[in-house]
Amino acid sequence: MLKMKEIKRVRESVIAGSWYPGSKRELESMLDNFLEKTEKKDLGRIKVLIAPHAGYLYSGQVAAFSFKQVEDADYKKVIIMGPSHRHPLLSLSIGNYTHYKTPLGEVEVSPLAKEMIRKSDLINSIDDVHSMEHSLEIEIPFLQMVLRDFEIIPIVAGRLSEAQREE
Repeated sequence: MLKMKEIKRVRESVIAGSWYPGSKRELESMLDNFLEKTEKKDLGRIKVLIAPHAGYLYSGQVAAFSFKQVEDADYKKVIIMGPSHRHPLLSLSIGNYTHYKTPLGEVEVSPLAKEMIRKSDLINSIDDVHSMEHSLEIEIPFLQMVLRDFEIIPIVAGRLSEAQREE
């Protein structure tokens, strides 16, 4: 929930209508179709998912297999980490947003994200890194379909040294 003084800053979708459908109805239908075609395995409590970040036409069915494994789980915070494609980056960046928006609605960015920026020299907030980046956004509609009450920590990763990766 937003603090009284904090201004809501929404990161609008930059790939709706191209990388995935731009309407709520079409997007839900596509994701339902992908999810119905996969089976949930008994894998215990999932700590890490690896999913592709290409357009749904190319990778949606593969991504559905990953996200199906956490369907209806009670995760409250989800860290989404993806590579920077358009902006040279030698660190990590969390955008200065309070929410990410897709055709399925808004997802709140965890207040923990700002705390991580304050406490780590490795994590910055560089708006240009996030403005057109698809690698995080492409995962959010799947999360919106399989989880109910969650917030995200969206991190774009650049080229990191070995020491930075260990940190």
